[in-house]
Amino acid sequence: MSKPLTIEVNGLIIDKEKTDYIVSKVKANNRYRNIDDEIIKENLRRFAFDNFKLLKNDFDKIENSRFASECIKYIRGELRKKSALYITKKTRGLLERILESNRIDLVEINKILKSHRSSAERFEIYEELYKKIFSSTDKEAKENIRIADVGCGLNPFSYLFIPEEILKKCIFYAIDIDAEIVEAVEIFFEEYGIKGTAEKRDAIDFAEGIKKSRERFDVVMLFRILEIIDEKGHKKSEKLIKDLDAELYIASFSRKTISGKRMTMQNQPWFEKMIKRIGYEFSTFETENEIFYFCF
Repeated sequence: MSKPLTIEVNGLIIDKEKTDYIVSKVKANNRYRNIDDEIIKENLRRFAFDNFKLLKNDFDKIENSRFASECIKYIRGELRKKSALYITKKTRGLLERILESNRIDLVEINKILKSHRSSAERFEIYEELYKKIFSSTDKEAKENIRIADVGCGLNPFSYLFIPEEILKKCIFYAIDIDAEIVEAVEIFFEEYGIKGTAEKRDAIDFAEGIKKSRERFDVVMLFRILEIIDEKGHKKSEKLIKDLDAELYIASFSRKTISGKRMTMQNQPWFEKMIKRIGYEFSTFETENEIFYFCF
């Protein structure tokens, strides 16, 4: 089904010309040039509903209006939180070289994992982490182990740390909103014969689609995604987990601030209460930089 070219907000139609203007202005900043247009439009829709009075006042001439400037600022803010928070120019350069050559070797895989803060912090513990994940699933009885890596970032490049006898059984669904990451992951999957797909989608949108299709996963990985999707309260985190039907959920949270300082609170009491309330038990795996919740 094709996406609509217009956005309807309380009876007002934001036509293609207006939406294209907002999209182009958001993507004028190179940080957001790889974000899918539909994700930008969904944020535009959300801002327009929440700021309908402003939209109505500026509707006839959105270009250079207060609505446009505040909407663009809002969208960039949302994307900044959700898209590869710790991606550096070095990482972006590595991604671009992968896309240009349409291949990736083991040296490049290590470089790209070490260039990104989250994956660099996990680099030495990936093997142990995956052993814990797969010892928590009934892997021996399964020919296919379905794994969703939601808000994956560069994490898929770490799949080679999974024991080979398990990796060959896995089918991955890697979800991210960054086009370059998704394309590079697809090249990686092809190069190393890893079964799975990489898809450019928003986490909430993906989860809603899974709920409608009634698909079920063996494992859902939510590495540091919950701490950035919530806005007010934790309704989005709860919705994401409820919409994604799985045998095992692994949610992780950083134990350090963006500046690298150790957080006062090293666990996530709100998450622990939520998981118990919606009927799951959990255990934890802790490293210096991150806490992982195994929910089942």
